[in-house]
Amino acid sequence: MKVRAAFQNMFFVYNVVKLTRKRILLFFISILIVISSLFPIVTLDVTRRILNNIQSGSPVKETIKLFITMISIQIFSQLIMYFIQFNKNLFYIKMSNLIPELIMKKIANLAADKIFHEKTQDELYFLRTQTSEKISSVFENLFSLLSAFTTLTSMFIYVANWNMMYALIIFLISMPLGITQVYFNQKKFRLSKRLNRPYREQFYIQYISTTGSYLKEIITNNSMGRLIKEYKDIFKGTYYQQKKLMKKEYIASLFLSLMSFMVIGFLEFKLVMKAVNGELLLGTFTSLLQAINSVSIGINALILVMSNFYGDLLYVNNLKDFLSEKNEKSFEKNYYEDVKKIDSKSFILKGSDLSFHIGNKEIFRDLNFELESGKIHGILGDNGSGKTTLLEVIQGLKKQTTGSIYFNNMDLDLLSKEERFEIIQMLFQQPSRYEFSFEDNITISDFEKEPTENVFEFIKRIDDESKIETIVSSSNERLGDWYEDSRPLSGGQWQTISFYRLLYRESPIYLIDEPTNNLDYHSIQRMKNTLKKIKDNGFLVIVVSHDLEFMESICDNLIDMKALTSRGKTLINS
Repeated sequence: MKVRAAFQNMFFVYNVVKLTRKRILLFFISILIVISSLFPIVTLDVTRRILNNIQSGSPVKETIKLFITMISIQIFSQLIMYFIQFNKNLFYIKMSNLIPELIMKKIANLAADKIFHEKTQDELYFLRTQTSEKISSVFENLFSLLSAFTTLTSMFIYVANWNMMYALIIFLISMPLGITQVYFNQKKFRLSKRLNRPYREQFYIQYISTTGSYLKEIITNNSMGRLIKEYKDIFKGTYYQQKKLMKKEYIASLFLSLMSFMVIGFLEFKLVMKAVNGELLLGTFTSLLQAINSVSIGINALILVMSNFYGDLLYVNNLKDFLSEKNEKSFEKNYYEDVKKIDSKSFILKGSDLSFHIGNKEIFRDLNFELESGKIHGILGDNGSGKTTLLEVIQGLKKQTTGSIYFNNMDLDLLSKEERFEIIQMLFQQPSRYEFSFEDNITISDFEKEPTENVFEFIKRIDDESKIETIVSSSNERLGDWYEDSRPLSGGQWQTISFYRLLYRESPIYLIDEPTNNLDYHSIQRMKNTLKKIKDNGFLVIVVSHDLEFMESICDNLIDMKALTSRGKTLINS
């Protein structure tokens, strides 16, 4: 990373601290650090004067005053340090919450097909597990850099006033160590990026081996040993790469540190000989000896902090690149307004020559269809024929390779993802199980909607035979099994809640993937009745299911994936 890029990243980090109060706190901490960093040189000089006074026989009263001054400085220094640490910790807490918020906001502005790209998913894991900590580390190293630089500068001037050559030699002998640290920080960053995928695999194994829904099967099948073996195998692959790099770093650092130690030792020996020959007073000798050590240690500390700061800026640069990704293309609002004005009881969803490929693998090709509103359309096909992928393409979660989708002859690709999701909603084959309250589980699909009824009233309106009160007793009751006060649910109960969540956000088109998963007979019958109500209100429903009996009983049209070719759609009347 070039110097210009480093300053750009520092400016970016500063801009991350958006609120004025946070910036004031940042400046306040910095000023206090500068003040506290001057205490060592002040204490050193007071100590020199005390020792010289004792050696030269100065009045006791003057020596006592100097001693009281030194003790007062040390007490004040401790008070300042605790105050700095307190404010730094508050600042880090605020920053650790700010970064995830920035990442979530950026995700909301990315195009849907980009969000679910494998590269983006890898990047999100890297950001989630590394970046928040590193941003806080940037400020920690920045504060340390400020402290080390202030102390080092004061000590360097102190030594240089006595002997400039000593100061320059100490400075030059420390430079190779700094260059080495910068080099290895770059190496460690590249390694962490390269190991991101195995880290994700390890995280997944940890997740399933500690999550109840997976543990039931893992324990009963006695398969924990298999997970442990895979976890250890992944660890071995990552461990040896890290060990190899660390070994090189420590060998280089040790060699350069020993070389620096020998040179500094020689300079200190010359200083001792001057004191022995009576060329230096005891206080001056002691203070110079301590100052030389402080300069040597300070330069090494400064170099180490700078290299760590530089390493953290690599992570900052990675975050900056992610946040700088182009947002989803903005579209003319007039176009969307035209779409919203369409009579929801009279529209056609049309697919024209749709194809979808993943790399060189063809999922489907040249699909054509015209689906009318006010009907339930069922899509049939073998496993792997692309039924779910087709639904995701229609909703806009994936981008078709070729072809177009039209809503009453208007191209849906001209809408933003938010506008498209206003028109099309989807119930996924494996819907999310939010460990939230029952009400939040329903209303999260449209949390900005002004409620005119509570969730129980909404459910009764769309499903008058619902038995939801047998599942939860209160809208505020937390669902799931992560927390002690949560109510655990069956797979069918989760499926029912996700179906209600889908319908809570009213859209002209509903896409439903395997809706009968985990449902008992009575729940399926209630779902049928609800879907027929939706259809009768003029909505368009597309269902994918392997339950042929269910499909034949509710669908106005059954469509075979194989029939959706360039020859036109073939319908099988139910």
